[in-house]
Amino acid sequence: MLLRELLNNISIVRTEFKSPDSVLENFVIPPFLSEINLHNFNHSIALVGSRGSGKTIYLKYFSHWSKFDIKAQPSESDLKSIILYWKPDTLVCRGISRGQVNENIANLFFENYLTIEISKEVLNLIKNVAHHFKSGINSEALNSFYEYILRAFRIDLKNEKSLHHEYIYDELNHLLNEYYNAALNSKEFNGISPSLFFPELFKKLKKIQIFNTSSFKIYIDEFENLTFNQQSFVNGLRKHSTSFVSWNVAYKAYAETSTLVALNSKNGEKLQQPNDYKEVNLDQVFNNEDVADIQSFFAKILMVSLFNSEFKDETSSECLRIAKKILTYKSSKDLITDYYTTNEKAYNRLIKDLNDMHEKIGDDYFSKIINQPSLAVALYVIKEQKSFDINILKEYLIGTLADKEVKKFEEKIRHYTNAGIYKLNINSTYTKIPIYSGFSRMITMSSYNIRNFLSLSSQSLILHFKSWDEEKKVVVEDLYDVSPSTMHKACIDTSVTMTKNVISFAPMGQRLNTLVVRLGEIFRIKHQQDPITEPEINHFGLLTNDLEGEMLRIVRQALCWNVLIALNATKEKNNIDTAKLDYQLNPIYSPAFGISINRKHKMSFSMKDFEMILKGSNSEWIEYRNSLEKKLSNSLNEYHKDLFGDL
Repeated sequence: MLLRELLNNISIVRTEFKSPDSVLENFVIPPFLSEINLHNFNHSIALVGSRGSGKTIYLKYFSHWSKFDIKAQPSESDLKSIILYWKPDTLVCRGISRGQVNENIANLFFENYLTIEISKEVLNLIKNVAHHFKSGINSEALNSFYEYILRAFRIDLKNEKSLHHEYIYDELNHLLNEYYNAALNSKEFNGISPSLFFPELFKKLKKIQIFNTSSFKIYIDEFENLTFNQQSFVNGLRKHSTSFVSWNVAYKAYAETSTLVALNSKNGEKLQQPNDYKEVNLDQVFNNEDVADIQSFFAKILMVSLFNSEFKDETSSECLRIAKKILTYKSSKDLITDYYTTNEKAYNRLIKDLNDMHEKIGDDYFSKIINQPSLAVALYVIKEQKSFDINILKEYLIGTLADKEVKKFEEKIRHYTNAGIYKLNINSTYTKIPIYSGFSRMITMSSYNIRNFLSLSSQSLILHFKSWDEEKKVVVEDLYDVSPSTMHKACIDTSVTMTKNVISFAPMGQRLNTLVVRLGEIFRIKHQQDPITEPEINHFGLLTNDLEGEMLRIVRQALCWNVLIALNATKEKNNIDTAKLDYQLNPIYSPAFGISINRKHKMSFSMKDFEMILKGSNSEWIEYRNSLEKKLSNSLNEYHKDLFGDL
C-alpha cells in the first residue's frame, strides 16, 4: 500500500465519510455484539451513546445495506429481521420549521419527507436482496408492490417501464422536491400518513415470496437534530410499534429529546420506559467490558482502518500484537530513564531541584538517588510532604529497611511517579517526558471513544512518516515502533485542536469552551502545587446536588458533547459530598493542559465556585485562578495562556 493511501485511510474517522451505505468492509465485530444485536430486540429501541461512540456504524452494520451488500453471504434467515436506516437531513428538517413556514404545513412536510425517504429505503432493500435471492422475488408480486407505491403517491403509471426501481426512485425524489418548494411557499399539498401507509406497504412486501417471514425495524439516526415537533411525531410511531413494524431512534447520550407523543402539547401523552421503548447505551456496554477485550477490539479497529479488508479476517490477538508494536508502550519508569539518559540538561535541572534534599542527606545517599531517575522524579513531588520521613529514604537507599516498609515505600513512589512527570513537564521548559504515549494510554485518553482513538493514532502516524515520500510503498513493519516522543507530540497536537474546537459545539459552544479551559487550568494548577498530597486530580464533585436552570443546561450539554464524563460519585474524606455524580474532564483534553489522563483523585466545588467557573466574568475568573496560584512557587506557564487566553 502507498503511504498516501494508508494515511488517508486512518485520517477518515467518521463512518459516513468512509462508507456512505454499507460498512461490511470496515466493520469490526465488538466483543459485546450480542448485547447490541439490534435484530434481537422486539421492543422499540433508543440506541444511545456519546459522540463518536460508533452509533452510526452499528446501525449501518445491522441494516440491509451491509447484510445484503453484494460482497456479503447472507442466508434466508437474515430476512426474518430487516433493519432500514435513515438519517434525516438536518438542514431540511430545521429549515422547514422556521418561523416563516406555517406550522401545520411544516409538520405535514416532515410526515411526507419521512414517508418518502423510508419508501426509498424499502426500494433499496429490494434491490440489495435481489443480489442474493433473485429467484425468491416473483415478478407478479413485485409489480403489484410497485403499483401500490405509485398509486399511494399519485405517480402516473405511464407504461411497463414505470414498474421499475429506478423510475419510482426518481419520481419519489421529484415529488419530495415539489413538496419542499410548496411548503416553503406555504402552499397546500397532498400528504400520506406513515402510520397508515407503512403497515400496508410491508404487507404488500410480504407477498413477495422471499419476504413472507420478514419483520421490519426502522431506525432514525441523529434523532436529537429533529425539532421537538418532529420528534413528537416520530414518538407517535414509536408508541405504536409492533413486532411486525417497529420504529426506533438513535441519539447522543444526554441530548435534549422529547418524549411527547402528541404534537404541540406539553401536557400530552409521553413515551415511558420500559413499556414503550428500551434504551441501549453503548457507553455503558463499553464500560462493562473487560479491558483486555476492549484493547483487542481497538487494535483491530486500528488495523482495519489502516489496511481495510487486509486485516478484516485477522484474529484480534494478532491485531493487538501488531498495534502494540506500532504504538509502543513503555512504563513510566522506563520513559523517565530513557528520557534522562539522552537529555542531560533536563536531568541536571531535576537534580538542581532536589538540592534541598542533597543538603539533608549528603553526597553518598544523594549519589544513589541520582542513579535512579524514576525515584528522583517521585521525590521531586513527595519531598515537601509533611509525612515524608527522610530517614526511611536513607534506609531504603542502603537496603536496611524492613521488607514490609520497603513495599510500602515503593508503592508510594509508584503512586507519585506520574505526578512528578506531569509537574516537571509543566514547570520546566527543558523537560518533555513523553507520558502521552503508548497504545493503552491512547485508549485511556480516548475514553473508549473510537473516533478519538483513531484521531490520536492518525496524528501519531502522520508525524512518524513526516519525512517519508507519500508515494512510497509501505508494509506493516514500517509502522513499528513509533517513538514515545512522536506519540507524545501527536497527542498534544490532537488535544489542542480538539480543545479549540469545543467552541463550535452548538448551541452552547462558548459556555463549553469556557468550562473546558477553566477546568483545565484548575487541574493544571493542582498538578503544580507544593506539596502534592493527592496526585493527578482531573475530576470533580459538587458539594450539593442543586444544579438547575442554565447551570444544569450547560452541564447536560457538556455531557452530550462528551466534554464531561459522568461518574459514580466517591465520598470525600469529610463525608459531606452528597452529589450523586462526579464529573471528569474528558481525558482527550488532558494533553492540551499537561494534566493526567488517569482518574485518581478529585476536588470538590461549592455551587458558588462552580457557578463562577461556568458563568463568571473574566475578572472573576482571574481572581479565582490567582487565589489558587498563590499556593504555588511558580506561576502558570505562559505558553498555556497564549494558547487559550484568559477565559
